[in-house]
Amino acid sequence: MTDDPSSNLRGLAQFKRRLTQQTNPVLKTAMAGAACGSAQVSLRALAEGLGDNVNSVGKRWNSSDYVSELVETEDGPDLIEFWRSPVFRLKFYNVPTFLLPRLSEMAEEHPTTDFGRTAYYERVHCLLVLASISKGTDPASFSLKEPPTDAERELGLALGQAFHKGCKLADVALVTRLPPDQVVAIGKRTIRRTEWLKRI
Repeated sequence: MTDDPSSNLRGLAQFKRRLTQQTNPVLKTAMAGAACGSAQVSLRALAEGLGDNVNSVGKRWNSSDYVSELVETEDGPDLIEFWRSPVFRLKFYNVPTFLLPRLSEMAEEHPTTDFGRTAYYERVHCLLVLASISKGTDPASFSLKEPPTDAERELGLALGQAFHKGCKLADVALVTRLPPDQVVAIGKRTIRRTEWLKRI
């Protein structure tokens, strides 16, 4: 296993694309269409196709006051197409609105070093993958008395990646909208290794 940050970022990006395509048929179709033609994939079209209320492209929601107002507004967007994080000024796309306050806090919690920047980037992407999977699978419906379904195993794969990259249990519970004990229970059923239990 390599410790090269650029390699980690490429691997995580590939992981995210693979999971997103598997769980969002609309996204898979749109990406396939873009591959056959020269048109650029529209993030707005994809999100609207998935049933989200989406903000306009290119706006940067970095004001803490505005973020709070955005989250509390009943008719506000469910998904932010483009958001630049505070501190590191990293770009993220298709960010659930309810995650913005926590992602802003996370930026403040990481050291302003190359390692801190890489760790923050990877952890945010892990949470975005979990948000995408949770939106399409309804993890609360999983029965812990039955063998894991394919959907639960897919979620477990993303959980394993998130804990491997250092995501906190509280953040994973927030993004999946599951109680922490249920997150742990699903992880125990679907993650082969057990080292992650020591990190939470």
